[in-house]
Amino acid sequence: KYYIVVSVKVNEKEGEIVVLNKNLYNSLKRKDRKFANTDKYKEFIKDKILHTNPIDLTNMEMYKMNTKFIDPDSSVLDWSATGEEKFIEHYFHVYKEHNYASLRNEVDAHSIPTIVKVLFKWNYLMSTIEGNLVIEQINFCKN
Repeated sequence: KYYIVVSVKVNEKEGEIVVLNKNLYNSLKRKDRKFANTDKYKEFIKDKILHTNPIDLTNMEMYKMNTKFIDPDSSVLDWSATGEEKFIEHYFHVYKEHNYASLRNEVDAHSIPTIVKVLFKWNYLMSTIEGNLVIEQINFCKN
C-alpha cells in the first residue's frame, strides 16, 4: 500500500527507486521463497533501508514493478530546505481536519519521485488513492 525508497543495483548501475512496498515484496518473493515469510521480508527491507545496501534487481523486475531510478529534481531538493511544513504545503493540498494531504495537480511528473524520496526520509507514509499521491496519517508521521 505504501511507497518506499530503496537502493538497488541493476547490472552495474546503482541508485535509488520509489516502489510500492507490496510490488517489491511480490518481486522478491518470486525470486526467493524465504520472503514468503513476511517477517523475513520486513527484516530484510529494514536492513536495506537503514544501511542503504542495494538490492540486486534485473531490468525486467524493475519493469514489472513499474519503477525506475530516481533522477533527482534540484528544485524539489531546494524546497526541502525550507522545512517540512512549507515543503508539504507547496506540493500538496493539506486537509488537517482529515489528517491527509493530496498532491497538487500542477506538480510535474518528473518531480514526484524526488518528492516521495524527501518525504520518505522524513518518515511520511505515501500511497495512492484514486490515482492521487497522498500522505496518509499526516499527524502520525510527524510524531
